[in-house]
Amino acid sequence: MNMFVEPHSEHDIFRLRGEIKVNVIPEISPQLSKYIQSNPDKNLILDLSAVDFIDSSTIRMLINLHKRLEPHRKRLCLLSPSTPVRRIIEDVKLDTLFKIFQSNEDLEREEMEILRTAYGEFTLDDNGMKRLICVCPVCGSGDVQGYLIDEESYEWSWEKDSLFPASAVKDTNAPIDVAGLIPIVCPACYMSSLNFAHFHASRGDERPALVSQLSEHAKQHLSKSIKARKKIMESCVVIGDNFFAYPRQKISAFYSLKLADSCARSMAAAKMPTAPFMIGHINYLMIQYAGQDVKEELINNIRTWMSQVIANRESYRTIETAKAYFILFAAAYSLEKPKEAAKVLEDFSLFINSVHTGEAAPGINSPLFWHSQAQHIGEKLAGIA
Repeated sequence: MNMFVEPHSEHDIFRLRGEIKVNVIPEISPQLSKYIQSNPDKNLILDLSAVDFIDSSTIRMLINLHKRLEPHRKRLCLLSPSTPVRRIIEDVKLDTLFKIFQSNEDLEREEMEILRTAYGEFTLDDNGMKRLICVCPVCGSGDVQGYLIDEESYEWSWEKDSLFPASAVKDTNAPIDVAGLIPIVCPACYMSSLNFAHFHASRGDERPALVSQLSEHAKQHLSKSIKARKKIMESCVVIGDNFFAYPRQKISAFYSLKLADSCARSMAAAKMPTAPFMIGHINYLMIQYAGQDVKEELINNIRTWMSQVIANRESYRTIETAKAYFILFAAAYSLEKPKEAAKVLEDFSLFINSVHTGEAAPGINSPLFWHSQAQHIGEKLAGIA
């Protein structure tokens, strides 16, 4: 095969390999055309890093795909083209027609920024926070409570040997609990997610301006689990209209994440590719707000789900894989398993060496941010493991 598809949370990547010439076009062109037809809301992303050569028939195919995407206001994106392929594209003056990304990280960063900007038009100011104007994709309620959070707009740091980064408002350095604010919740059916793109963006029109990225299969599973989510909330304190509003209390943060965990498990049942990371990440965040009696269960959940992420890391973004390594390290460290923690740190370091691009000032969405703290804590394990 000269091509295979790699699913991701916000997009799919078609990875091509070898020489793409006239003899293989009949094999791959129909698949790409079918993808455009079935996914009119997605860009078409072709990874050309393992392609050695393309001929004129390939160029014609790329131009035709570009023309098919234009009516949908979507783009043909070329990811990491090899040097020979890049030269060919530049020679025929097509480097201005196609969007070219040098790395997955560049692609992911731009796609997230575009998505955040689009949802940013559907927000209201709420004490300095951007409250989302959203509709629940499961029950249709417009009473969704949540905020458009840009983690990179806050200052992040590690306090001594902490396993959880501290967040603060830039300029003022005032502490703010970003982790507890991230979940978006529908109080009608208790659909909850850390991803704002899982909700429709709408101002009350019949058709949402921005449609949820959840598949119909995922929505069906979330609809079937409404009773289970309502049962989760039965054990909570009396829930008022502002229970999930800013600023969230510790109990509100815990239950919003608990609901997000339940929803992520429904997404896993619907075969959503990145559900294991979502579940592991949510359980990691929950530990900050959970009672001592449930922390061991959360740590075991982390080990189960994040181990799946590491085993299938090619399906995840670089930052998600880095977080998975750190969270697994944190779990082993919390359980006082120094040998296990040391082994995870060793694998984490090998991963960092394979992807590091020499970033000078790592932020919350840099693998180096997480690796540096794991290394710092790992120094204590050197004489124990």
